[in-house]
Amino acid sequence: MPPPDTRYKTARGGQLFQVSVPANWTGVNGENAVKFVAENGLGDYQGQSVFTHGVELGVTRASSRNLTAATEAFVNAIVSSNPGLRVTRDPQSVRISQRSGLGTALAGRSAIGETERVGVYTTLLADGSLFYYLTVVPERDADTFAPAFDRVGNSIRLTDR
Repeated sequence: MPPPDTRYKTARGGQLFQVSVPANWTGVNGENAVKFVAENGLGDYQGQSVFTHGVELGVTRASSRNLTAATEAFVNAIVSSNPGLRVTRDPQSVRISQRSGLGTALAGRSAIGETERVGVYTTLLADGSLFYYLTVVPERDADTFAPAFDRVGNSIRLTDR
């Protein structure tokens, strides 16, 4: 797995956000999210799509206009759909694009049997939706990817207002 490039490129999520990501990561669009994936960080394994190295940014319907309650519901949905994951640290206050946000740490066994770390970062948008970005990396690569994840998170500019 190549480490994140030290050169960055700007990417956009429609009219909602812009972000800087390592130049050697590829964007993969989904329905309400976009993944920026390290080389070989996304693929099929035993018939299921597996995302091992990169970030995902997206929007989901918030269960509440309360950030803590909406984040808890979102994290619970992630954990219930990924039985190997569990919360390893309660939500901490973070800033996302100069807004109040929450960051929650998850860890557990990935679909390919490795210990993986997932960071879940959330903030509310003007329309009440929940904006999130996830960081995903096997524990063995966490220190290598941490600076890139920090830079990506700090570069997010939300444009929903």
